[in-house]
Amino acid sequence: NTPRGKRAAADADMNKFKALVGRFSETTGVAITPENTPDTYRLLEMTWPSIVKTMKPAKEKFGRSRPFVTHTDDRTCRPDTYKKLSPGSYPSGHTMRSWTVALTLASVMPDMSEKILKEGYDIGESRWICGPHWKSDVEAGRTLGASVYARLMGDPAIVTQMARAKSELAAKRK
Repeated sequence: NTPRGKRAAADADMNKFKALVGRFSETTGVAITPENTPDTYRLLEMTWPSIVKTMKPAKEKFGRSRPFVTHTDDRTCRPDTYKKLSPGSYPSGHTMRSWTVALTLASVMPDMSEKILKEGYDIGESRWICGPHWKSDVEAGRTLGASVYARLMGDPAIVTQMARAKSELAAKRK
């Protein structure tokens, strides 16, 4: 029931693209939507397949049980999400998503990078605070998110889209 606990509970929904983009819209003060910022929205959409492509095999390979499975007396702050969670705890997919998107968005809004990266970091931290992940799951999610981002920076289509998004955001924020 603490403010941080409530935040962790709300962050359980940050595995959905629109919810995550909405959170970063609040963070940046720019409505990142297909209508308002189509180039920025498209850039963030372009990150999603690489995140999923990296996350699923990692979860399958490691097959780590979630904390509430190992310690049945422990409960997460969002028991309503149990059935929606994949059985694999390691790495944290929420953290991978939030960190990859944060790194991408910080690259096109460098003046807001500290605020954006803090938001991405905090979403990941919520996963062990709320209870569906071990701390090391979150750390691994962040590491894999950074590796996805690094790989995306080698994709000419992503680099081109980043330039478009950066111009679009500069115009919106004048």
